[in-house]
Amino acid sequence: MSAFLRSLSIRDRFIAATILLAVMTALFLGATRVARDRINARLDATVTHELGELARVDDLRMAYSRMTGHEHAIMLNASNAVEVDRLAGLWRQEQQTLRDGARRLAKEGEAGTAQHGAKLEAALAGYDELLAPVVKQLSGMLIDGTVAFAYASKADPQRQVLEATLGALLAESRARVDATRAEARAQDHQIANAGMVGGALIMALLAGVMWVTYRSVLGPIEAAKALAGRIAAHDLSAHLPVQGRDELAELLRSLEAMQDSLRTLVGQVRSSSDSIGTASTEIASGNHDLSSRTEQTASNLQQTASAMEQLTATVRNSADSARQANQLAA
Repeated sequence: MSAFLRSLSIRDRFIAATILLAVMTALFLGATRVARDRINARLDATVTHELGELARVDDLRMAYSRMTGHEHAIMLNASNAVEVDRLAGLWRQEQQTLRDGARRLAKEGEAGTAQHGAKLEAALAGYDELLAPVVKQLSGMLIDGTVAFAYASKADPQRQVLEATLGALLAESRARVDATRAEARAQDHQIANAGMVGGALIMALLAGVMWVTYRSVLGPIEAAKALAGRIAAHDLSAHLPVQGRDELAELLRSLEAMQDSLRTLVGQVRSSSDSIGTASTEIASGNHDLSSRTEQTASNLQQTASAMEQLTATVRNSADSARQANQLAA
């Protein structure tokens, strides 16, 4: 990893780290958004379905309430055949609404709901079997309201089953809606927790990348500092292996080249100093020989001068002797 980073410039490293952070953040946010959208879509569909079921159950309860209301109204208007017929039609209409709803629940509902639908159907059939003859006799003015109420009381067990089943359906529908809402809240918490964990992972990865990048920059700087310190301490023997193609690698290569140049220069100066020392020694030796020869020459000159003085004295004596001889001869 370090070798790869050293092959990039420092600028490219930080650009790559920034791009990596941006891509990971975008991927994380995108994945979180997609997951949230999918969950929300599923929950919306579930809530819509459950609310629809709740509304249908509530419609059945309202239809049952209207049916029993029409039943009581029929018996209260037993003396009015026209009104009885009108109310009987409404009563049968609400009964059919209940029957259709019960059949739909029995066929399309889940296991528990289907059982409730079957119970509604059975109870409604028993209710109709007991009440239909009473309504028919009221339409024919064959019985009065008091007798009709007495006959209608026989259907109380069926009414209780209908009311209990509709109440159970309503409670179960509300429970499913509440469970769906609780699931939505739980999944929101899960997404939030996943977001925090994902954010922490991204930050940890970013910290790791920045640390590696930092070390890839700091390491060569420390090596360059150490090399410069050794050069300043007159130590030109250090060898630093340089890797990479970034700016710091170029700096280290320049320091290496400078050290090599200084090493060559010092070698040349040392060689020149040695040559100058040898020449100085030779010159000193020549000067000593010259001084010795000069002293010898001076000594020889003194000896020659002394001999010349002696020769001059001898010549002078010879001249005096010759003059004296000439005088004697004369």
